[in-house]
Amino acid sequence: MTIKETIETLLKTYDENEEIIVAWWDKDMAPCDIKNIPWENQVDIIENKMDWSGTREDMGICIEIYNEED
Repeated sequence: MTIKETIETLLKTYDENEEIIVAWWDKDMAPCDIKNIPWENQVDIIENKMDWSGTREDMGICIEIYNEED
């Protein structure tokens, strides 16, 4: 997704004062062992093929752990 598309989507979807969690990567942050693959191809694979459900579960576990420490 381009930065322009991201901004447009966020502004259409959320109130600008709403709190959200955002994570992003650019081509300089790609794993060094795949630097030879064009960045546009990497973006397409991650956007369309990656299962993000594990990330959501990891966030929940992180929140639970830190809430237990308080």
